[in-house]
Amino acid sequence: MIIALLLAAALAAQAEPSIRCEKVFLPRRCLPGDTNLRPLAPIDTAAWIWHPETNGDAARLEANRSAHRNVNVQSFPVAWTRPVFLRFRKVFSVADASRPVRIHVSADERFELQCDGVRIARGPDRGDVDHWSFATYQLSLPAGAHTLEAIVCWLGPYAPWAQISWRGGFILKAEDPYDAALTTGKAEWEVAELPGAALTPPTVGPFATGAQFDMSGCGPSWQTGPFVKALVIRQPVQATVYGISTPGWRLYPSTLPDQLSRRVTPGRIVAVAPSDDPALVFAEPHAAAPEREAWQALLGEGRPLTLPPNTRVTALWDLGDYYCAYPQLALDGGAGSRVVWAWAEALVDSRKKKGDRNVFMGKTLRGVEDTARPDGRAGARFAPFWWRCGRWCALRVDVGAEPLTLRT
Repeated sequence: MIIALLLAAALAAQAEPSIRCEKVFLPRRCLPGDTNLRPLAPIDTAAWIWHPETNGDAARLEANRSAHRNVNVQSFPVAWTRPVFLRFRKVFSVADASRPVRIHVSADERFELQCDGVRIARGPDRGDVDHWSFATYQLSLPAGAHTLEAIVCWLGPYAPWAQISWRGGFILKAEDPYDAALTTGKAEWEVAELPGAALTPPTVGPFATGAQFDMSGCGPSWQTGPFVKALVIRQPVQATVYGISTPGWRLYPSTLPDQLSRRVTPGRIVAVAPSDDPALVFAEPHAAAPEREAWQALLGEGRPLTLPPNTRVTALWDLGDYYCAYPQLALDGGAGSRVVWAWAEALVDSRKKKGDRNVFMGKTLRGVEDTARPDGRAGARFAPFWWRCGRWCALRVDVGAEPLTLRT
């Protein structure tokens, strides 16, 4: 298991030196002016796309066209009842490596942009529908074929209350000479659903902060279903003689640098208990458990740790400071196992009071938690799409009939 945190400076493609990504800041636009009345930014000439079947968009759009034959009908928001996770994909070629690929991109609600499997950006910046952010990036790529992908999530009723949405959508505009090859609405993007993740409201923890992920057999980019042709669900902004505003997102250029992206494994394992009970109260024997050395070696030295079948264990991890990060797990084997990663600012006593944030003895950890359910594959990787925060983590493991190996 990679017990690691991906901190939430620019998301440079450090894993692949042949890919260079730089965020470009366009002139700030503070006033709405003619936003959505006519194209004001290059991205206004691109269309928003989505999966045709996920929420019945294709059938609804066709019904609207039949009822309003002379109207440029958009696919308006409807009452969606479940979250959606999608992977958009486009293969293109670079003929001249000296000419960078400049793109403008946004999504509702969140996107993770990848090039040739390397994450290069996350977004968009927080905003509302009338002030929706898009980001501009300049990619330097070697000549040859490349694959641009976007992992897009729409959490809907499970999103934090501070997250505002209009409906699920993805948009990307590429400047010449890559406009026809990459711009959504012009280029034919593929899209696939990403199964394997369920969301549930937190049973304990902060109020209105989103949901917990329960992930089966999937990785940071999730499993991928069959690809289909993406559907245009909002046309580009077009000026009309009537001054009619295009509905939905009013796009403004991003003014913020991307969040820091750095893998870290801070702090130390302070207790290990032979139980996966979420109400476990940590005591002196847990702090002195000999198993704590192996867990600390995994965290600090990257030494693999194999848990035998039918093992139940909880490791308490003191991060040493308050972190906001994307947790990541990597597991080998362990089909039928369950790993729960819980986060909290502090542990609580029997009266559910935090008290001294440094103390864990005689307390239990109650907080937002995510669950990983490996399917037995080697190198299976898990990560929730939303970031987590806290000072303390509890890793509760219930190993099935097969051994589970934890690796860095």
